[in-house]
Amino acid sequence: MTNPTANTELMTEVLRSAAEGVLNPIEPESRPLEAAGEAMRDLLDRRVAGKLCLVP
Repeated sequence: MTNPTANTELMTEVLRSAAEGVLNPIEPESRPLEAAGEAMRDLLDRRVAGKLCLVP
């Protein structure tokens, strides 16, 4: 971190905006661990928006 104070201010603003409903983050998509290969292909091919969670 080159500027911890600025980072703290930015995170505070982002969290406040999310709490107020201004930001609507995408929930991670879950897939079974057995589908890890397909999940990686989908990430690389940009067929997944946001994050992808592998569930054992």
